[in-house]
Amino acid sequence: MNGIEKITARIASDAEAEASRISSEAASQAAEIALKWDDTARAKYAEVVSARNAERRAKASRAVAAAETEIRKSVLALKQESVSDAFRRALELIGELPEDKYVDFLARSAAKAAVTGGEELVFSAADRDRFGAKAVAAANALLAERGLPGELKLSSETRAMAGGVIVRSGDIETNCSVETAAAALRDELASQLAGTMFS
Repeated sequence: MNGIEKITARIASDAEAEASRISSEAASQAAEIALKWDDTARAKYAEVVSARNAERRAKASRAVAAAETEIRKSVLALKQESVSDAFRRALELIGELPEDKYVDFLARSAAKAAVTGGEELVFSAADRDRFGAKAVAAANALLAERGLPGELKLSSETRAMAGGVIVRSGDIETNCSVETAAAALRDELASQLAGTMFS
């Protein structure tokens, strides 16, 4: 080989080595870039999956909370219905008391509400006809035991009520009807029930 061929061969060899080195570096850089993007893609995928899972958990949690609220509402409605049924039945049972016990109930209610012992007792039409005179006499006897004058009077007036008595002194009335007593007791029980349920 002469000098030019040697130089040409050497230039070609150097160029080939440089091309090989550049190709190797490019391949290495491409691999690094691919690895970097692969890692970025994996991180992004994990981020998206995590966000979706968090969203699903939040939706499930909201659904569970809504279901629990509906269950509490249903239980409360059932308890309120049970209380209403119990009070309806209690009113029925008062009306079904034997005569002597019902007269005693009326007399005790009237005597407890009387202040002077000279009030008028107002009953329902049915109670006035059946029990009025007996209830007034029994209430007067109870008042006498307390040291009050037993001068309660049977009113000619009647009221629409399920049972019980209204004790009237002039314009002042004390409502001892079974409906009023049941409503007062119901309010007391309703607050106890609410306290039990939401504590």
